[in-house]
Amino acid sequence: MPFKFTGDPEIAVFAEGLTEEIIAGLSRFPYLRVIARSSMARHLAESDVVRKVANELGARYLVEGTLRQAGSKLRVAVRLVDTESEAHLWAETFERDWHKESVFELQDEITDRIVGPIADIYGLLARAIFATTAGEAPEALAPHQAVWRFFLAQQRGTPEDHLLASIAVEGTVKLQPGYADAWAALAILYVDEHRHLFNARPNSLARALFAAERAIDADPSSQMANFAFAVAQYFRGDLDAFRAKAESAVMLNPRCSYTLACLGRLFCYSGEWERGIQLSRRAIGLSRHHPGWYHLGIIVNEYRLRRYAEALAELHLSNNPDYWVIRFLTAITQAQLGNASAAHAEVERTLQAWPDFTLKFSKAHLEKWFPNQPALVDHLIQGAKLAGFRFQLECPEGTE
Repeated sequence: MPFKFTGDPEIAVFAEGLTEEIIAGLSRFPYLRVIARSSMARHLAESDVVRKVANELGARYLVEGTLRQAGSKLRVAVRLVDTESEAHLWAETFERDWHKESVFELQDEITDRIVGPIADIYGLLARAIFATTAGEAPEALAPHQAVWRFFLAQQRGTPEDHLLASIAVEGTVKLQPGYADAWAALAILYVDEHRHLFNARPNSLARALFAAERAIDADPSSQMANFAFAVAQYFRGDLDAFRAKAESAVMLNPRCSYTLACLGRLFCYSGEWERGIQLSRRAIGLSRHHPGWYHLGIIVNEYRLRRYAEALAELHLSNNPDYWVIRFLTAITQAQLGNASAAHAEVERTLQAWPDFTLKFSKAHLEKWFPNQPALVDHLIQGAKLAGFRFQLECPEGTE
């Protein structure tokens, strides 16, 4: 809905611009269809607006807000309403200084505060939307639902969810070979066979590149397609192609924390630490419910610089304690700090989180993630040995 406002005449212009920015921000997420502002304006003054929006426009959710200006202060109130139940799913009120000369910066900041919690892959709507596919057979999902199932798998990060998403999305691209986002999702699922060892099959990176190319061919302006192409090229070792498509993906949706965090981590791991940390911190700021792996580029950088206390402090900020990588990095950081008992406890937790660690973890596994970073790989291995991990130095037979 267009924002309601009170205050100086300039607030009317600001409210109009803010409404447009929020609509544009929400529309960049492929799993949301946003009703045009022109369709909403005629409902602005109606008392039963929620019911009318649901019945006449078919919108499941409504975003509405108010702007109140008094002197140099601007108070922003916004809420998300489920039009079926009329329940308030999310609301926030905050104040900012009002300066006419910085309205664009203020619009950007407020838009971040609204779009992220609502639309991001770890946001309120995305979690609700993707969860609707959890109990469905993957073969029975509609094409757009198959892409939702992919996002659910990315949220959960388990081999089981990866397999179900792969079945759903492979079926979708056969039915709709021009569906760019489905090809992009499939490319990432194939990359996950290689980088996470999920349900690995032969030639995973070749299949990933093929799917990513099909996504780009279907829609060169798709943020998901550019993102998938970048990730596939990274793990193939073509860092120039990775950088080009990564920057395109960021530009196409600069408020998708998942994209920023994934690419930020890869920028870090390839040696472009400043750019990677910038993207990682931006992702963390956009998503209040982000998983702990969003911090990994920052953590590894502190470890790389031998600032172990700072690395441990960043590890404590992560909220994904069951992820084996978090446990592994905590173990080797504690070991470098000389905390042998704490390191040993984290070794045990790592093995609980990933029982196949001893069989599947190797130097080659690290080199997948850290191309052209031999000193860092050796530093990580040295820390692992110091912590008491036992693993193979080479890639286990039968894995890529």
